Amino acid sequence: MGTYLPLSVADVTPEHGWNADPDPPTSTIRGSAFDRAASVLLCRDGQTAIAAASRTWVDTSTLLVQFDLNGAEPGPWDVVVTNPDSASASFPYTVHEGAPAKLETKLILPSALGFHIAATLYIEYANTGGEPMPAPLLKFHGSQNALLTAEERYAGPGLWTDRPPSWLSDTVQVLALGSDPDPEVLTQRSRN
Repeated sequence: MGTYLPLSVADVTPEHGWNADPDPPTSTIRGSAFDRAASVLLCRDGQTAIAAASRTWVDTSTLLVQFDLNGAEPGPWDVVVTNPDSASASFPYTVHEGAPAKLETKLILPSALGFHIAATLYIEYANTGGEPMPAPLLKFHGSQNALLTAEERYAGPGLWTDRPPSWLSDTVQVLALGSDPDPEVLTQRSRN
């Protein structure tokens, strides 16, 4: 004879959100015995409750939810899943003040690009969110046998050879450093 697992919440990913995020993330709730009609709330101190703005039942062990946290008090909360039979289970959740970091990038190209013609491309990047973020590693890939380098001194040599030198490739990586005292962190103001 089989045994049924009781309602439980084992994990919520991500287990946090921001109270000024214009695009709240979808959290995945994992556990057991989720009913198709289960309700999902964020509760604080057993009183304040925020209903999930959207809820998708995937199966008895997975729910997908979004919470509208605009104006929510920052600090510890609990995700509470309640089945129609009133059984409930919870998992810790944190609401942060402000908005998360958000990396925006833009590629600036010359008016024309051609084969075997040197050109300078610029990658503009900015943290337009509300939180600082570690400097990201950007990867740029060119198609149609592009020859790229992040080193300006290597830009011209090698364009007219049968075999491109090792310092030219169709892919380059650039560490997007910030302009603040700690360049390894992009603050909201960092724009390069």
